[in-house]
Amino acid sequence: MSDREIDGNPEMNNIAVFVCSHIFENAMPILYACRDGGEWQFLCGEPHGNNELPRVIGLAHILDRDKSLSDIINLPDGFEAGRDFAGAEWKVSKMR
Repeated sequence: MSDREIDGNPEMNNIAVFVCSHIFENAMPILYACRDGGEWQFLCGEPHGNNELPRVIGLAHILDRDKSLSDIINLPDGFEAGRDFAGAEWKVSKMR
């Protein structure tokens, strides 16, 4: 468990987030994030099989893996953030 406090609230460490298999296996960088209905998703932007199900991990673990996510941790519900490659600046927009 991470000792990180998210938004000054250590309970946020326990929030479950959805990731694709590539992110779960740490095989690809996170290039897309969104909050929809209060739920977080972190994806790689690559195609996946039709039968692939999302994986669930803790928010603190994903933040430990990619420090740049702290730039978008306050992303409002109904918004998304994307970038072209790891290390690029996040572009935030309202979900359509």
